[in-house]
Amino acid sequence: MTGKIARYLIIFVVSLAISSFIIMPAVYAVSPSGKVSSTWGEVKGGDNSSKTAPSAVSCRQVVVDEAWKAMTGYPPQCGGIFYKGYLCGKWNYLASDKSALNYVKSIFVGDLAGWSPKDPDQYGYCVSFGINPPGTVKIGRGGQCFFFVNLVLYRSGADKNVQAHCNWNTISLKTAPIDLAKAGDVIFTRAGSGANYNHIAIVVYRSGNSIGLIESNYVEPNPNAVKGYGEIISYRSTTISALKNTGYKVYTGVTYY
Repeated sequence: MTGKIARYLIIFVVSLAISSFIIMPAVYAVSPSGKVSSTWGEVKGGDNSSKTAPSAVSCRQVVVDEAWKAMTGYPPQCGGIFYKGYLCGKWNYLASDKSALNYVKSIFVGDLAGWSPKDPDQYGYCVSFGINPPGTVKIGRGGQCFFFVNLVLYRSGADKNVQAHCNWNTISLKTAPIDLAKAGDVIFTRAGSGANYNHIAIVVYRSGNSIGLIESNYVEPNPNAVKGYGEIISYRSTTISALKNTGYKVYTGVTYY
């Protein structure tokens, strides 16, 4: 896994240098031909229904691949940016598969409304939305953290049972210690368990005490993105020790756990 991550970092750094954006390391799991490694069959128009269903063994990898796709694009042609010390993408993941977006939005309603009220279509493919002040910096947006994780799981094809994962109280009943976290896992923390907030993320890398996460709404979190900021898709490098101190656990309710 370490060698694969390193190759992805090099490729994305080069792509950023060519595009003249601010250079940042990141990874992507999509080849220019539109194939996701050897895990999926041909992808047509971003519609997961046209993909070959993943085997149980490959589910974790397709979740990791989809999380990186949410960061970098498909293929990564929009560049990226360092924002407030975090690696962030610059493409419109939400609008890239409207059928998936609308399905997950249909479940996250009322008290569960974890998606931005702004229409993602207005931002274009490589311009997601503006921040600080609105329009100054263009950066990738993924909705609230809970919504984003469910969208990634659904779009990856690894677990489309969104109804089972859309409630904080429900996921809190199915957990494992954060020490067991590995790439492809979903991890979360609840307010009062070491943190003063609810948050959920996808593990894309684990080596010893080091762990890498892709998440939304961690950098400059704001529940009301209509103000023009918040809900940023970003990559975070941290440690198991730090996550343990803030109450993170592994969610074991995904179908591939």
